[in-house]
Amino acid sequence: MRKIRHRALTTTLGATTAWLFGRITPGTARRSATMALCALVGTKLDRTLADRRNSPLVAATALGSAAALFVVVETPGLSRLFGCTPLGPLAWTGVAAAIAVAVAGQRAVPHVERAVLRHVPAGMR
Repeated sequence: MRKIRHRALTTTLGATTAWLFGRITPGTARRSATMALCALVGTKLDRTLADRRNSPLVAATALGSAAALFVVVETPGLSRLFGCTPLGPLAWTGVAAAIAVAVAGQRAVPHVERAVLRHVPAGMR
C-alpha cells in the first residue's frame, strides 16, 4: 500500500506541476489539461522504467507508449478526438520539467508522509 501511495503522489505531483505551468503560461485550459495528461503518463512511464530498468521489453514498451502519446497529441484531428490540443515547444518543455520535478520530488514523499501521519489521529490512518 505504501508503494502504491508513493507512486500515486509522484504521479500527482507531475501532473499538477505541468497543469500549473500551463496555467501560468499563455494558452488555453485544454492546453493545460493536455500538458497535465502528458506529464501524468510520462511520470508513470518513468517510474515503470525505474522499477524494471534491466528489462529491454519494458524499455521498448515505455518508449513506444511515449511515442504513441506524442503522435496522438501532435496530430490535430486525432488530438481533438481525444480531447487534447497539439503542444508547442514551451509546453513540451513544461511537461519535461514537471516530470523531472516529480521524479526529484519522489525522494521527499516518504518524509512528507511521515510528517503528515504524525498529525493524523491513529484511528483515521
